[in-house]
Amino acid sequence: TIGEGGINFSIEYQKEDGNIASYFPDFFIKTSAVTFYILETKGREDLDDVRKIKRLAIWCNDINKVQTQYTYTPIYVKQEKWDDLKNDFKSFKEVVKIFKVTQNKES
Repeated sequence: TIGEGGINFSIEYQKEDGNIASYFPDFFIKTSAVTFYILETKGREDLDDVRKIKRLAIWCNDINKVQTQYTYTPIYVKQEKWDDLKNDFKSFKEVVKIFKVTQNKES
């Protein structure tokens, strides 16, 4: 839902200390009526950030399995890698190719 401050969407994840917390992704990018990218950007990364991205990948995988109307893809853009490559990108499709997250890999 859209509310004060934008989209009120969060995913629960287990923090490094074992507590449960809510993660609010940075951006939702809609490239067609049925295709969504959930994009997280990060400068300095800590242990909880790694857990958030892994949880986001699991969420996208799970939601794509239980419904077929929409497709959700996690994208994780690390600042250092972005700074190295940003001038080479010509389209969002190229960003997706480099920064797309799978359950086994975060960029």
